[in-house]
This record gives sequence, C-alpha cells and structure tokens, in this order.
Amino acid sequence: MNPFRSRLAPALTALASAALCLWIASSFLLQERFGPVLAAATDRLGIAAWSALILLAALSSGTRLLRALGLKPAPHAAAALFGLGTGLILVSTLLLLLGAAGFLGKVRVVIVLMALLAAGLWDLGIFLRALPPAMPGLRRMSWFRAALWAGVALFFAMNLTRSFAPPTAYGTHDYDDLEYHLAAPAQYRAAEKVFFIRDNVYANFPQAAEMLYLAGMETADSTWRGAAVGKMLNALFGLLTALALAAMLRGVTGKEASDAAAALFYTWPGVTLYSGLAHVEPLLIFFATLALWGVLWSWRRKLTRPGPRGWVLLAAIAAGGAMSVKYTAVLLLFAPMLAWVVVLGLWTRRPTAEVARRAALFVAVALLVMAPWLLRNALNTRNPVYPLMGSLFASPNWDTVKDVRWMRAHSPGDTSPALIPAKAIEVLTFDQGNASLALILFVPLGLLARRRTRCVALLLAVHAAALFLLYFYFTQHNERFIEVGVTALAALSALGLAAGLAWPEGRLLRWVVLALLLLCPSRWMNYQYVQSSLEAAVLPAAVESVYAASAPPGMRFINDPENLSSSARVLFLGEARTFYCRRDVVAATVFDTQPIERLTRGVHTPDGFREALTRAGITHLYVDTFELARLQRSYRFSLGKREPWGMLDGFDWALFGEFARQHLKPVWSQPASGVETFPWERWEEFLRLPDRERPGFRALYELK
Repeated sequence: MNPFRSRLAPALTALASAALCLWIASSFLLQERFGPVLAAATDRLGIAAWSALILLAALSSGTRLLRALGLKPAPHAAAALFGLGTGLILVSTLLLLLGAAGFLGKVRVVIVLMALLAAGLWDLGIFLRALPPAMPGLRRMSWFRAALWAGVALFFAMNLTRSFAPPTAYGTHDYDDLEYHLAAPAQYRAAEKVFFIRDNVYANFPQAAEMLYLAGMETADSTWRGAAVGKMLNALFGLLTALALAAMLRGVTGKEASDAAAALFYTWPGVTLYSGLAHVEPLLIFFATLALWGVLWSWRRKLTRPGPRGWVLLAAIAAGGAMSVKYTAVLLLFAPMLAWVVVLGLWTRRPTAEVARRAALFVAVALLVMAPWLLRNALNTRNPVYPLMGSLFASPNWDTVKDVRWMRAHSPGDTSPALIPAKAIEVLTFDQGNASLALILFVPLGLLARRRTRCVALLLAVHAAALFLLYFYFTQHNERFIEVGVTALAALSALGLAAGLAWPEGRLLRWVVLALLLLCPSRWMNYQYVQSSLEAAVLPAAVESVYAASAPPGMRFINDPENLSSSARVLFLGEARTFYCRRDVVAATVFDTQPIERLTRGVHTPDGFREALTRAGITHLYVDTFELARLQRSYRFSLGKREPWGMLDGFDWALFGEFARQHLKPVWSQPASGVETFPWERWEEFLRLPDRERPGFRALYELK
C-alpha cells in the first residue's frame, strides 16, 4: 500500500471531524457570545476559499496543458509555478470569453473553475505526493535559511491582513482601483457581461488581472467581497513570486543565496503595498519572474527538461501573460527578453537558424497569448492596441484631440542625459521613502562572484540597466513601470551576497542580512501599511459592511434606497471613481470625452440641456469640483482658447449655470450650503486661483 495514501486518509478524516466539532460548538454553544466574531471569521475564510479555488483551478489546468504540449518542466517547483502562470492565463481568457458571450454569473463561473480544477487532478496529485519526501530536506535546513523563511512567513501573515482593507476613497494609491481596476469588473458583473466601456479608456487596456478580480466577484457573489478576493490573490502572488525567484536561482547559486533572494524581494515594501491594492503589478511581476527564469534556464540548464527551446517557449508564455496584464510589458519585458533569446543563443554559438527559430517561436507564442485582448480592442475600436497608436488606427472613439491629450500626459518629458543619475537614484530607492536598502546593498559584491555565477550576474546587471534606459527614454517616468525588474535586482543582490557568504566573516554577514530585512527603515513602511489595514482584518464585521462604511459620504447617500431608487441613473461630473457607487453610473476618465459634453452638444438653452440629459435616462447629477480642478491642474490641460486640448475645453459653463439654477435641485452636498448659487459661468476663472482660494464642494443634484 502507498504509505502516503495510508497516512492521508486518517489525517483528512481527523481534520474533517475536528472541523465538524468546531462548527457544532460555534452554532450551538458559542453563538451568543462569539457569534459576530465567528461570523466575521467565516466570512473571511470564505474569501480565502474562493481565492484558493481560483489558484487551484489555474494550477491544475495549467500543468495539464503544459504536459499536453510537452512543456512541463522537470523540477516539481518549476512545474507548479509555470503551470500556475499558464493556468492564470487560461482563467482570465475564459472569463473574457464568458463575459463577451454574456454568460457571467456565479454558478457558471464556479462550474468553469471546477472544470479547470478537474482537468489536471492527476498533475495536482503529483505535487501532493511530492510533499512528504521533501519534508526531511526542510528539517535539515540551516538556521539562516530557516530564519529567512520565518521572516517571509511573518511578512506574509501581515500582508494577508491587507487583503481586507477597503480602498481609500481619497487616498493616493487607491485611485486607479476605484477608477478602473475594480470599477470595470464591477460594471461587468452588474451588466452580467464584458462590454466596451466607451468612457473609460483604461478599461480597454489588457485586463488579465481584472478578469481574476471579476472571477472573485462572481464566485463571492458580491462586488465588495470579490474585491477582497482579488486583493488576497495579489498577496499570494507576492509569495509565489518569491518562491519562483528562489527556484530560479537554485540552479545558479547555493540554497542560502537563492532563499535570500526570495527574502530580499518579499520584504520590499512594494509587496506589502500591493497586497492591499487591486493593482496589476503583483501579477505582472510574477509573470516577469517566470519569463526571466525561462530565458535564464534555456541558457544555463541545457540538460533540464523541457530543453533549451522548451524553456524559451515557457518564457514566451509568461511574456505573453505579462503583456495581457499591462501594455508596458511590451517595452519593458517582451522586448528585452526577445533580445536575450537572440544574444544568449549567439553567445553559446548556436546555429543562426536555430537562434532565429527560437526568436520566432518566442514572438509567435507571446503574441498568441496576448491575442484575445488585441482582438477584443480591434472589434470594439478598430484599434488592436487602443488607445495607443491612435494616429495609425482610425477608431470611432478616438480623435486627434484625445490623441494629443494622451501623448502630452504620457510622454517621457525631459530625457536629458544629465538627469540620468538623479533619476537612477530615485528609481533605485523606489521614491517616496519606499527604499529597500537590501535590494541594492549587496549588488557590488557580485564583482567577487565565482566564475560559475559571474556571467549570470553580468546578464542581470545588463538587464537591469537596459530596463532603466527603456524606462527613462520611452515612458512618462512612472516608477511602477520599472517594477518588473525588481526580482532581477533581488537576484543580482543575492549573487553578490553569495560571494560574501563564502568569506570567513560569512556568519556575521548572515546576521547583518537578517537585521536589514527586519529592521531597515524601509521595513517601517511595511508595518505602517499593515497597521492601517489591521482593523479591517480583525474587525468583528463582515467585509461587505467594512466596505460599505468606507464608501465616501456622497456614495453612501446615493446607495441608500431611501434616497435613490434602483432605477436612478447618475451622471458624474469631475469624478470617475465609480467603484463604491451601486447605482447605474455614467462617468468618464480625464482622457475621454466627458458625457455631459457629448450628451449636450449642440444644445443652446437650459430646457434643451435638461431634455438632452433626460433622453439619456439621467435622473441625478453628481458634481465634484475638487476633482475637476485637480484633474485639470494635474494633467496641465490648457485653459486657453487657441488649443482645444483641455478637459471640458470650450464647454458652455454659462449655459450650464442657467441650467443648474432652473433644473437642478440639491439633495446632498458637502459642505451643506452654497451649491445652489455657485457661479458656474466663472469656472475657468476659478481654476486659475490657488488651491486655498478656490471654492469647492461635492454635491448630488436631482433633475427637476
């Protein structure tokens, strides 16, 4: 009899019995005293269960697909992580297809996930059977490696608390979540289909990560609880990236150095920050690590299954997954990896024809993985890379004004070579006090690396430098874009650390590393992030209630059925963060044509203004003058009449003022007075005033 099976059955039986006893105790004996706490714990365990289902479905189906293609890697860790990455692509693509066909819904999505899980149960069993033989190796782990993973476990436990933190309505980091990362999936769920959101240009970017958030919303049967599922997935992606980094370096350097790389990365404050956000960076960094792993092992591990060409294909799948997450991966991941495929092939003196085949396969597979998102945009806008290259594709939803506005806001700006040192320091410290000293402290020691690892260190150093130059010369200098290189930097630092650990003073260096990971000033950023979300994690209230209480006052008023009926339709002016609003909403981002401008085009009277809005089904108008002013100022839109590139440039504010006085009835405002007589005809004059002198308010009006 298989000893694993003989031990597994009693263990599962005991676990199920214990769970049943706890359930009975909680239901009958502890309900009165601990009922709210148990209910909240059950609610959070449910979120964890849906996150686990999504990941297990991806792991099972992805490894099954790789085995069918003959690309399943030989090491179990590689098979699991590359299989998971491939499966995540499958899940997001299937959600896109289901949504495009209008077949969204909890039951359908759960059935799809269960089918994906069932497809690779045999492969999943292989991983489970591999765990017991690996246990003795864990017991023989050195004290330093054990301490590193204990530190990772500590930060992982803290990061999980970030999963339950609701987005901050007026916070710095949560803006994108509320505008499109979470808002777009919320609209898809409300409509029960994935559709073209005309007035949100960002919702037409590749949305592989957002489809996972949508899967969370559907399985949890709640937009807000589903957002917590998505955040938990991001917290898990951070840990999975650390595991991938350690496994990638295991064949290059020692176990201590490879584990140190994982710890160096995982204690980077960005991991903790993103664990509490629904941004796409955690999944993007995970795919970037897999792509680097595939390219590196195609060169260093020639005898490892699936062979050099197979590793290139695995890297291509990961690169395609990254491009399905974010456009910037084309420039900062796909292009460098393709260059490395060619350079490393020529360096190892492969025949030119073989190098060309590998490069062609890399391009073809990566584009095939990204193809669903290109096709979606081509069908919706006639531009496969909408809104990029707007001057090349005649899209009915894009014009010269929007294209110039977009290019002005997303151009690199000043790229003078003299600025490179300052920008490099800013990037290496990840700006705003988020520096991770350990990520760069040991890089110089790479010069002392042994010959076996020196070439890898050189490759990683050149890769990091190339990413910086691409970022500096071709992007608008948003630090998030270059974070695909964080794991390469951690690996480079670990290679330098490996050289230092070989010194007689290596024991002291180990203590220095542990102190840096736990006590470095940047660690306090981690603790602050966790402290800000700890209350949401342990509060004896359901996640739905925590999110409802975190909604802005105006959104809470709109959501209350006593104030607005379910048939109400709200037009937003100066606000695009619609995630917390549970009514039918019409809103636009700063780069789209504002709906109020489009709906009232050609109108010349207050009554005509009202009729135009009524024809569009608008019942209420939500105005945020603070946001109107911030967007106009932040994106440096012109207020002049010569260049019509500004937000709502040329809009008839005098007519809007007449319409407001005749047909708008304030029903809620912050502050409580002054919104009735606001002189809208002087709006452009107010925009030129300093912030402290500019009047502002948030208000909800009813059309009368």
